[in-house]
Amino acid sequence: MRKKQPLQTGQARLGVDLQHEAVLDPTLDFASAMQGPCGETATARSVFLTGATGFLGVFLLAELLQKTEATVYCLVRGADPETALNRVQSKLVTNALWNDSYRERIVPVVGNLAQPLLGLSSQTFDQLAEEIDAIYHNGAVVNFLQSYRALKAANVTGTQEIIRLALQHKCKPLHYVSTVFVFEPRQHANGRVCYETDDLGDGNRLLLGYFQSKWVAEKIIAQARARGLPAFIYRPGVLIGDSETGIWDNPDDFLCRAIKGCIQLGAWPVLENSVSLAPVNYVGKAIVHLAQRSTGQGNVFHLVNPHPLAFSQLFEWIESFGYPLERMPLKEWQTRLKTGVTRPQDNALALLLPILAKGHATAEPQTLPDLFEQGHLPQFDARNTLAGLAGSSIHCPPLTSEHIRAYLAYFVQSGHLAAAPRVQV
Repeated sequence: MRKKQPLQTGQARLGVDLQHEAVLDPTLDFASAMQGPCGETATARSVFLTGATGFLGVFLLAELLQKTEATVYCLVRGADPETALNRVQSKLVTNALWNDSYRERIVPVVGNLAQPLLGLSSQTFDQLAEEIDAIYHNGAVVNFLQSYRALKAANVTGTQEIIRLALQHKCKPLHYVSTVFVFEPRQHANGRVCYETDDLGDGNRLLLGYFQSKWVAEKIIAQARARGLPAFIYRPGVLIGDSETGIWDNPDDFLCRAIKGCIQLGAWPVLENSVSLAPVNYVGKAIVHLAQRSTGQGNVFHLVNPHPLAFSQLFEWIESFGYPLERMPLKEWQTRLKTGVTRPQDNALALLLPILAKGHATAEPQTLPDLFEQGHLPQFDARNTLAGLAGSSIHCPPLTSEHIRAYLAYFVQSGHLAAAPRVQV
C-alpha cells in the first residue's frame, strides 16, 4: 500500500501562488455592463442557480420556489434537459421539498462549471445572460483530498465564467456561496473571532485544496465588486441535516463519514473544542432572505450556528442511543484508525485517512483533528447575518439530543448506518 503522506502547509506545499491565481479574467467586460443600472435581486423575474442538486443547493432552490415568483434556471449536468430536470426533482423529493407546481418554474440548463462558458454554446450562454436577472452561485466541486490545481477548473475558472454571465447584456447581482474555512487556521487561533469584514490573509496556510480554491474565488469576486458588480458572499460553516425533518441526505459529507466511521471503529477522539453545526434548512432560508434584501453595496455573511456544540457532547449523545464507543486521546484514535482501517469498505473514514491521521509530529496542524487539538479553530462572528435576519422568523436552533436522534434514525432508514445494537434509533 502506498504510504500516506502528511499534509503540509505554506506556499512550498501548494506549488502555486494563490495571490497570482486570484486575478480577474482580463476578458471580462465591466465597461459595457456598467453603462446601465444594475438590477436588484428582490425584483428578479428569472434567476440562475448553480449546484441545485447539491446538499445546500436543493434547499436554496426550494426556498427560491417558495418565497419568490421567479423562474429558476438551474445549471445541471445531464445527457439532456429532461434528464437534468429529473435529477433536480429527485433531489427535491428525497429531501421532502417537492411540490408538483415547481416543475413549470424550473428550467434545466445542461452544462458544466468546469468548462468554458459553463459548457454552453456561445449562443445559449448569450441567451441565458439576457434572460436572467440575478445569480446564485452555489456550485463547486467539494473534495477534501484533491489539490487546488485539480479543483481550479470548476471552483475558480467556473467562478470567472459566472462573473462573465453576470456582466453580459446587463449587470446582474451575484450571490456567491463560499465557506468560513477561507480563513487561515492560525489567523484567528485560540478562540479569537473571525468577523465578516476581516481580511483573509495570503492563503498560504490553508490546509486543503478545496479551501484554497474558495479563497481564490472570493478574492476574484471581491475584485469584481470593486469594479462595480453587486456581489455578495455567504460563508456557511459545517452543515448538518434538516432540523425539521431529520433528513440528512449527504452521506459522503465529512461529518457524516466521521459519525459513521467512529461508530464503525468503536471509538471517538476526545477533543476539547466546540463546533458550530448549522442545519441546512436554516442556511438555505437565511441566504435567500438576505439576498432578497441586498442593496447596491456588497456584503459578507457568516452562516453559522450561534449555539456551538461541544464535540464531546455530540458523541456522548450518539453513545446514549446505543452505539458502543470508546473515548480516547486523539493520537491514540489516529493510531487505531491508521492500523485498523486498510480498505475503503472497512470504514467510512478510510478515504479520508490523509487528512485525519498524520505521519509524524510537526508544529503546524497537518490534519483536520490537529486544528481542534492545537486550538486553531476560530470562532465566527455573524453580526451581518443576524442583523439581516432581524424581524424575520428565520432562526438557527440550538442542537439537542433529539436532533441527533432524528439524524441517526434517517441514516439507519436510508441504509447509511447500521442500527444500534443496544437501542433501536
